[in-house]
Amino acid sequence: MSATEDKDSWYRNVPRSFRICTAKDYDPVVHFHALWMHKLNYQKPLPVVFDEHFNKIKDSYSPSNGVFTAPQDGTYLARVRVGAMDPESSEWIFPDFKVITKTEDDILTLKVNVTDPEDSRLFFPPPKQLKLSKGDSVKLVVESQVPDDQWKGLIPGITVWIYDVMALLN
Repeated sequence: MSATEDKDSWYRNVPRSFRICTAKDYDPVVHFHALWMHKLNYQKPLPVVFDEHFNKIKDSYSPSNGVFTAPQDGTYLARVRVGAMDPESSEWIFPDFKVITKTEDDILTLKVNVTDPEDSRLFFPPPKQLKLSKGDSVKLVVESQVPDDQWKGLIPGITVWIYDVMALLN
């Protein structure tokens, strides 16, 4: 089986908690979901403070600094999708990216490296597992490895989900 078939098969079987559109449709396992639309700068890490967000647990996300704080001890899964919209056609492309976890200032950082604006396939890599204690913080930083002139007028966007593993199993 090719890597493309693997990705397609995985996406077809993705849990419904990833397929959410409005606040009333949120699956109970989703703690946090957010969207960010922003021009990326070549090789300059940008902290992500989301334009829109849904937050199941009050005060677990700070819109002033973009930090999600775990409301309880447990294993969480973090999922990031990067896309870019063509403002003329309203079509989305989904550049390839990788997520790197690292600790920075006692805040777990999910670093998204955007690597290719030409890949027009929806690419959902497997989620990252985060073992968090109550009060642990998570933030997202995005860095484009794509020169600014290669975006061809596309507007990048990032969607993030953080959800509770135990709730998935129940």
